[in-house]
Amino acid sequence: MSITLNDAQIRQLILPAFTGYSNDDYIARKVLPVINVNQSSGQVAVFTADSLRLIDSATDGNTKAAEVNAGLGWSDFDTLDHFKSYFVSDRLAKNFSAPVEAGQAAAQFVAESLLVEEERALGLAMANGNFAAGHKADIVATSTAWDAAGGDPADDINTGLAAVRTATGKYPNTMIVTPDVHLVVMDFVRNAHSLAQYGGLPTSEQMAAFFGVDTYMVASAIYDSSVEGQAASLANAWGTENCWLIYTPKDPSSFSPSFGYTIDAGSSIDTDISKNPPGVNYLIHADYQSKILSYSAGYVCYNVLT
Repeated sequence: MSITLNDAQIRQLILPAFTGYSNDDYIARKVLPVINVNQSSGQVAVFTADSLRLIDSATDGNTKAAEVNAGLGWSDFDTLDHFKSYFVSDRLAKNFSAPVEAGQAAAQFVAESLLVEEERALGLAMANGNFAAGHKADIVATSTAWDAAGGDPADDINTGLAAVRTATGKYPNTMIVTPDVHLVVMDFVRNAHSLAQYGGLPTSEQMAAFFGVDTYMVASAIYDSSVEGQAASLANAWGTENCWLIYTPKDPSSFSPSFGYTIDAGSSIDTDISKNPPGVNYLIHADYQSKILSYSAGYVCYNVLT
């Protein structure tokens, strides 16, 4: 065997390659920031009107002030154990210059498959049908499509910004668009301001500033929607013709109301050596839950193109 490290060494060397892995196409953990927890169940804060309620805490100076309930609502969570494995044959491992490199490559491969699962699951949860009335708009039905003459993305987005503030007291600070919408709104920004001002295509930071948010993201992740054994059929994980406005706190925590969180109870890697055929199984567990806490902290503009 070319890999002779014991399980403890494998976990120590490979786990950072898994937990630190990222791919710019996957934004699920940016949309739903990660909260690291020690238990697989617990509670996290959600938006309620009571969190903005005035409370008279005055005392006469001689008595102890009554305990104040912050008025936050709470949501239960139970994380789920997501499991993947990857077999590294002895023949493949021998092509790596160091024994552990085969395991690190396998860990990255498995990590990406888990990210695809997260991205697709969140894309489905973000579909316009899941948003409550008043927090979504069929643009083609209610106004002018953004790629048509007279289309005004800024006006429709302002409507969404106002709707979230009315519901939660917070303006959305993140704007997410599908790739087809990105091309249209980028042209809109370029036409609204001279190309010379941007010195080329506007950056994500300039796009965010134009629409009045802190972060602008393109939901460009794709996945293979075909059944195993069939020809590949790539599909957009987040669909098409959509734009989302959501609120996420700058300091995510169990006490910070947010559109949602990725609640992560940890990940682990174990190894299982196989003698026939020779190789190593890398068993990777990711114990997390992608949880949307308050759709009222978000707004979706759908059917925005002709």
